[in-house]
Amino acid sequence: MENFWEISLITIHEDTSSGLYNQMNLKDLLKRIDDCNYEISGSHFYTENLVNQYDSQFNIYLDCVENDDFMIDIGGNINEFLGKNVINNIQYMFADLFGESNMTVFMTQADVNIVCIDQETGKVGACICGDDLHFLSNNLYDFFETFYLIQQLILAQYPSHSRALAGGYRQSFIENIEKLLLESNKILDVNYFIEFFYG
Repeated sequence: MENFWEISLITIHEDTSSGLYNQMNLKDLLKRIDDCNYEISGSHFYTENLVNQYDSQFNIYLDCVENDDFMIDIGGNINEFLGKNVINNIQYMFADLFGESNMTVFMTQADVNIVCIDQETGKVGACICGDDLHFLSNNLYDFFETFYLIQQLILAQYPSHSRALAGGYRQSFIENIEKLLLESNKILDVNYFIEFFYG
């Protein structure tokens, strides 16, 4: 496992160190995630658009995804990302949860667990069954960079293993995910991330 950690984390750092949050890097990251998603689950979500000006990472993200709901497979629970034509129409469902805050839900699990972004700060948070909001990352890039690292782990270490009904591919999977999250240092609440995506 040592070579995987060293190579993956060094590669990610080299890809992003010259401009971690610029527009092209986020688009490139989403394209890479899409390519990995196809290898893991056989489905694409990335769409190529030519908009040149954005006022937030979230709008960059919206410009790169499908109109309809889609999935990104990271080996745990089924994650339903809301298509860009759906996001605005579904926010009323979460009004009681967030009140007057500027939270936008962009991913759900069985309509009860949600991932959202604070449009003021850019932080990404999650709630399990109406639980208090737990912030997972400081920005959308760190959130999706974590997805990419997990995909790389799956492709490097578990390409021939069938997924278990819960908890990933086999017993060591969650331990390896936890190690990856701690070493990459992108997730603010590692325990809640694991509970949300693999619990």
